[in-house]
Amino acid sequence: MNTFHKNILWTERSCLLIFYLQTTVNCQFIYALCIVSLNRLVAIVYQSKTFFRTKKWTIICISIQWICGILIPLPQFASSLTQCFKSGLEMNYQIYVLFINGILPAIFLAITNSIIFKFVRRSTRRVLPMKNEHQTPITTLNHRDARLLKHMLFMFAAFFCGWIPIYIIRVIYWDGKGISNVAYHGVLMLPIVGLVIDIVELFLYNHELRTYFIDKVCNYRR
Repeated sequence: MNTFHKNILWTERSCLLIFYLQTTVNCQFIYALCIVSLNRLVAIVYQSKTFFRTKKWTIICISIQWICGILIPLPQFASSLTQCFKSGLEMNYQIYVLFINGILPAIFLAITNSIIFKFVRRSTRRVLPMKNEHQTPITTLNHRDARLLKHMLFMFAAFFCGWIPIYIIRVIYWDGKGISNVAYHGVLMLPIVGLVIDIVELFLYNHELRTYFIDKVCNYRR
Protein backbone atom coordinates (compact mmCIF):
# COMPACT_ATOMS: atom_id res chain seq x y z
CA MET A 1 0.00 0.00 0.00
CA ASN A 2 2.81 2.43 0.91
CA THR A 3 4.67 1.73 -2.33
CA PHE A 4 1.85 1.59 -4.89
CA HIS A 5 -1.18 3.30 -3.29
CA LYS A 6 0.12 6.13 -1.12
CA ASN A 7 -2.85 8.38 -1.87
CA ILE A 8 -5.25 5.77 -0.52
CA LEU A 9 -3.16 4.83 2.51
CA TRP A 10 -2.06 8.25 3.72
CA THR A 11 -5.00 10.55 4.46
CA GLU A 12 -5.65 13.20 7.10
CA ARG A 13 -7.46 10.66 9.25
CA SER A 14 -5.02 7.78 8.81
CA CYS A 15 -1.57 9.37 8.78
CA LEU A 16 -0.93 9.79 12.51
CA LEU A 17 -3.10 6.76 13.28
CA ILE A 18 -0.84 4.51 11.19
CA PHE A 19 2.27 5.65 13.06
CA TYR A 20 0.45 5.21 16.37
CA LEU A 21 -0.66 1.66 15.53
CA GLN A 22 2.83 0.76 14.35
CA THR A 23 4.36 2.00 17.59
CA THR A 24 1.63 0.32 19.67
CA VAL A 25 2.21 -3.09 18.06
CA ASN A 26 5.96 -2.81 18.62
CA CYS A 27 5.40 -1.69 22.22
CA GLN A 28 3.15 -4.68 22.88
CA PHE A 29 5.83 -7.08 21.66
CA ILE A 30 8.75 -5.58 23.53
CA TYR A 31 6.73 -4.88 26.70
CA ALA A 32 5.63 -8.53 26.69
CA LEU A 33 9.31 -9.49 27.01
CA CYS A 34 9.63 -6.99 29.86
CA ILE A 35 6.62 -8.51 31.64
CA VAL A 36 8.05 -12.02 31.24
CA SER A 37 11.33 -10.78 32.71
CA LEU A 38 9.44 -9.18 35.61
CA ASN A 39 7.55 -12.44 36.23
CA ARG A 40 10.77 -14.44 36.35
CA LEU A 41 12.20 -11.87 38.76
CA VAL A 42 9.36 -12.07 41.28
CA ALA A 43 9.09 -15.88 40.87
CA ILE A 44 12.77 -16.31 41.75
CA VAL A 45 13.23 -13.59 44.35
CA TYR A 46 9.87 -14.12 46.08
CA GLN A 47 9.51 -17.89 45.83
CA SER A 48 7.52 -18.10 49.07
CA LYS A 49 4.87 -15.60 47.88
CA THR A 50 2.00 -17.63 46.43
CA PHE A 51 0.33 -14.51 45.01
CA PHE A 52 2.92 -14.28 42.22
CA ARG A 53 1.90 -17.75 41.00
CA THR A 54 -1.83 -17.03 40.80
CA LYS A 55 -4.02 -16.20 37.81
CA LYS A 56 -4.80 -12.84 39.39
CA TRP A 57 -1.14 -11.80 39.17
CA THR A 58 -0.99 -13.03 35.57
CA ILE A 59 -4.06 -10.97 34.64
CA ILE A 60 -2.56 -7.90 36.35
CA CYS A 61 0.69 -8.28 34.38
CA ILE A 62 -1.08 -8.72 31.05
CA SER A 63 -3.34 -5.74 31.80
CA ILE A 64 -0.35 -3.56 32.66
CA GLN A 65 1.36 -4.56 29.42
CA TRP A 66 -1.66 -3.72 27.25
CA ILE A 67 -2.47 -0.48 29.07
CA CYS A 68 1.13 0.75 28.80
CA GLY A 69 1.38 -0.32 25.15
CA ILE A 70 -1.80 1.61 24.31
CA LEU A 71 -1.30 4.75 26.40
CA ILE A 72 2.43 5.43 26.10
CA PRO A 73 2.40 5.99 22.28
CA LEU A 74 -0.57 8.42 22.48
CA PRO A 75 1.59 11.63 22.47
CA GLN A 76 2.34 10.93 18.79
CA PHE A 77 -1.08 12.34 17.90
CA ALA A 78 0.24 15.80 18.85
CA SER A 79 2.77 15.70 16.01
CA SER A 80 2.29 17.94 12.99
CA LEU A 81 -0.06 16.51 10.37
CA THR A 82 1.83 18.38 7.64
CA GLN A 83 5.10 16.78 8.71
CA CYS A 84 3.35 13.40 8.87
CA PHE A 85 2.50 13.65 5.15
CA LYS A 86 6.03 14.76 4.27
CA SER A 87 8.22 12.25 6.11
CA GLY A 88 6.52 11.05 9.30
CA LEU A 89 6.58 12.32 12.84
CA GLU A 90 8.44 15.42 13.96
CA MET A 91 11.96 14.92 15.33
CA ASN A 92 11.05 15.23 19.02
CA TYR A 93 8.33 12.58 18.59
CA GLN A 94 10.73 10.34 16.64
CA ILE A 95 13.11 10.55 19.61
CA TYR A 96 10.21 9.73 21.92
CA VAL A 97 9.34 6.62 19.88
CA LEU A 98 12.99 5.54 19.90
CA PHE A 99 13.03 5.95 23.68
CA ILE A 100 9.83 3.99 24.45
CA ASN A 101 10.57 1.19 21.96
CA GLY A 102 14.31 0.81 22.39
CA ILE A 103 16.03 2.61 25.22
CA LEU A 104 13.41 2.20 27.98
CA PRO A 105 12.85 -1.57 27.46
CA ALA A 106 16.63 -2.12 27.22
CA ILE A 107 17.13 -0.40 30.58
CA PHE A 108 14.26 -2.35 32.16
CA LEU A 109 15.53 -5.72 30.88
CA ALA A 110 19.09 -4.91 31.96
CA ILE A 111 17.93 -4.08 35.51
CA THR A 112 15.61 -7.08 35.95
CA ASN A 113 18.04 -9.59 34.46
CA SER A 114 20.92 -8.20 36.53
CA ILE A 115 18.87 -8.62 39.70
CA ILE A 116 17.96 -12.19 38.70
CA PHE A 117 21.55 -13.19 37.97
CA LYS A 118 22.82 -11.63 41.20
CA PHE A 119 20.13 -13.35 43.25
CA VAL A 120 20.75 -16.73 41.61
CA ARG A 121 24.50 -16.44 42.10
CA ARG A 122 24.03 -15.48 45.75
CA SER A 123 21.64 -18.41 46.26
CA THR A 124 24.07 -20.82 44.60
CA ARG A 125 26.87 -19.73 46.92
CA ARG A 126 24.63 -20.37 49.93
CA VAL A 127 23.82 -23.85 48.64
CA LEU A 128 27.44 -24.91 48.06
CA PRO A 129 28.14 -25.97 51.68
CA MET A 130 25.04 -28.17 51.71
CA LYS A 131 24.96 -31.86 50.78
CA ASN A 132 24.91 -32.96 47.16
CA GLU A 133 21.34 -34.25 47.31
CA HIS A 134 20.13 -30.75 48.16
CA GLN A 135 22.09 -29.07 45.38
CA THR A 136 20.41 -30.71 42.39
CA PRO A 137 16.98 -28.92 42.46
CA ILE A 138 18.62 -25.49 42.78
CA THR A 139 21.03 -26.21 39.93
CA THR A 140 18.15 -27.36 37.72
CA LEU A 141 16.20 -24.21 38.53
CA ASN A 142 19.20 -22.06 37.66
CA HIS A 143 19.72 -23.78 34.31
CA ARG A 144 16.04 -23.41 33.40
CA ASP A 145 15.93 -19.73 34.32
CA ALA A 146 19.25 -19.03 32.61
CA ARG A 147 17.94 -20.67 29.42
CA LEU A 148 14.76 -18.57 29.58
CA LEU A 149 16.76 -15.39 30.10
CA LYS A 150 19.03 -16.18 27.15
CA HIS A 151 15.95 -16.85 25.03
CA MET A 152 14.38 -13.51 26.01
CA LEU A 153 17.61 -11.58 25.43
CA PHE A 154 18.00 -13.17 21.98
CA MET A 155 14.44 -12.20 21.02
CA PHE A 156 15.04 -8.66 22.30
CA ALA A 157 18.28 -8.45 20.28
CA ALA A 158 16.47 -9.62 17.11
CA PHE A 159 13.72 -7.04 17.70
CA PHE A 160 16.24 -4.32 18.55
CA CYS A 161 18.37 -4.93 15.45
CA GLY A 162 15.25 -5.12 13.28
CA TRP A 163 13.34 -2.02 14.35
CA ILE A 164 15.74 0.36 16.10
CA PRO A 165 17.75 1.21 12.92
CA ILE A 166 14.53 2.51 11.36
CA TYR A 167 13.78 4.68 14.39
CA ILE A 168 17.36 6.00 14.43
CA ILE A 169 17.18 6.87 10.73
CA ARG A 170 13.86 8.63 11.31
CA VAL A 171 15.48 10.70 14.06
CA ILE A 172 18.54 11.60 11.96
CA TYR A 173 16.62 12.23 8.73
CA TRP A 174 13.35 13.31 10.31
CA ASP A 175 12.69 15.82 7.49
CA GLY A 176 12.87 13.11 4.82
CA LYS A 177 16.12 14.41 3.32
CA GLY A 178 19.57 12.84 3.27
CA ILE A 179 18.57 9.23 2.54
CA SER A 180 17.47 7.71 -0.75
CA ASN A 181 14.16 5.94 -1.15
CA VAL A 182 15.94 2.71 -2.14
CA ALA A 183 18.15 2.76 0.98
CA TYR A 184 15.18 3.46 3.24
CA HIS A 185 13.15 0.60 1.74
CA GLY A 186 16.20 -1.62 2.20
CA VAL A 187 16.25 -0.80 5.90
CA LEU A 188 12.54 -1.61 6.04
CA MET A 189 13.49 -5.23 5.32
CA LEU A 190 15.22 -5.51 8.71
CA PRO A 191 11.98 -5.82 10.76
CA ILE A 192 10.84 -8.65 8.48
CA VAL A 193 14.12 -10.48 9.00
CA GLY A 194 13.89 -9.88 12.77
CA LEU A 195 10.32 -11.21 12.83
CA VAL A 196 11.33 -14.39 10.97
CA ILE A 197 14.23 -14.92 13.38
CA ASP A 198 11.92 -14.51 16.39
CA ILE A 199 9.40 -16.99 14.94
CA VAL A 200 12.14 -19.57 14.32
CA GLU A 201 13.55 -18.97 17.80
CA LEU A 202 10.12 -19.46 19.40
CA PHE A 203 9.65 -22.67 17.46
CA LEU A 204 13.06 -24.01 18.49
CA TYR A 205 12.59 -22.98 22.13
CA ASN A 206 9.10 -24.49 22.51
CA HIS A 207 9.84 -28.20 22.86
CA GLU A 208 6.17 -29.17 23.17
CA LEU A 209 5.18 -27.31 19.99
CA ARG A 210 8.13 -28.76 18.10
CA THR A 211 7.25 -32.29 19.21
CA TYR A 212 3.61 -31.72 18.25
CA PHE A 213 4.48 -30.66 14.68
CA ILE A 214 6.99 -33.50 14.26
CA ASP A 215 4.36 -36.03 15.37
CA LYS A 216 1.81 -34.52 12.98
CA VAL A 217 4.23 -34.72 10.06
CA CYS A 218 5.16 -38.32 10.89
CA ASN A 219 1.52 -39.34 11.20
CA TYR A 220 0.68 -37.62 7.91
CA ARG A 221 3.44 -39.52 6.07
CA ARG A 222 2.09 -42.79 7.41
